[in-house]
Amino acid sequence: MVTYNEVFSSRLNKYLTAQKANEMFIGKSEFGKVIPKELLSNNEFHCASNCELQLTCINIGIDFTDETNHANRIAPYFSNRSKQQNHSNHCRRVIDRTEKRKHEKKQTAYYTQEGNTFIMSFEKGKGFPPNKEATQSFESNNSNVKNVSLKNKDTKANLTSKKRVPHISSIKRLIDFFEEYQMNDPSISLLDKTHSPITFEDIFIPIGGQLIDNIYSIYYGDAIVKWVNFNGQKVLRLSFIHSTVINANDTSYQPYTLLFESDFRNNKKNYALQGTCEICE
Repeated sequence: MVTYNEVFSSRLNKYLTAQKANEMFIGKSEFGKVIPKELLSNNEFHCASNCELQLTCINIGIDFTDETNHANRIAPYFSNRSKQQNHSNHCRRVIDRTEKRKHEKKQTAYYTQEGNTFIMSFEKGKGFPPNKEATQSFESNNSNVKNVSLKNKDTKANLTSKKRVPHISSIKRLIDFFEEYQMNDPSISLLDKTHSPITFEDIFIPIGGQLIDNIYSIYYGDAIVKWVNFNGQKVLRLSFIHSTVINANDTSYQPYTLLFESDFRNNKKNYALQGTCEICE
């Protein structure tokens, strides 16, 4: 999910961080000092002074000087107000971000970055190279069909590289790029492993009834989360709302994954969760 460190308040005519916006909204500084309530609503934020993309401050209005809130609530952050919005042409944030990336070079298990060009370890018809044995779970819409697990037993691709960036970080970065691309940021060029041009649509596959095979791509769509019991543990089950078809089988399935508290607490696994949810593993 794309977030923003600093955004523009159209009414106050200045840039604000999420923390500062929250303080100005509740009328209290981070140290508990009473200050003027200069922000009147949560709908006066834009991406930049010359961009009409509207943003919202998540968790605005919560008093984080309260120890209970500080310990149990996520600190405020800015996110897009609607998925249907785009950056304005010549948006200062997009221009600055593009200029900054010109000087970046990075290599991960999934891509090599050379400025604003990303050479993916992706190949049409094959997807990304598998990096471990993965288990995918699916819910059948047919009550006569049991849940199935698909295991890919390919060994990790033997990629020659310098020190790798942790794979989940590079996947999250790709998701951010994809979201920005959908909001009118065309600054990134993608090449496959043979240096042939590809698009984000080649890599990101929506869940929605279309055929899915055992190709390592990034599948995304609307999802719901609910508590379930699993082997005596209370865990979160995240399920795609829409069904899909697996390997040309006529039966429809709803892919899902289980989220364990220990995964979050120990930071051993990461999941990108949002209104539209990308499952990265």
